[in-house]
Amino acid sequence: MRLQPLALPLTVALALAAGSAHAFTVFGSDAYRERADERSWAALLELLEEAL
Repeated sequence: MRLQPLALPLTVALALAAGSAHAFTVFGSDAYRERADERSWAALLELLEEAL
């Protein structure tokens, strides 16, 4: 069975936080990176503003 791609009207964005490990937004953890956390939060707020 061969799957056909879906033609959906969506936009995809990928944000990379160079030098950040998984859980970089968990305050107090060894992986926490303040700048990456602030930037990812700002990107989420922008996405929600556009979507809602």
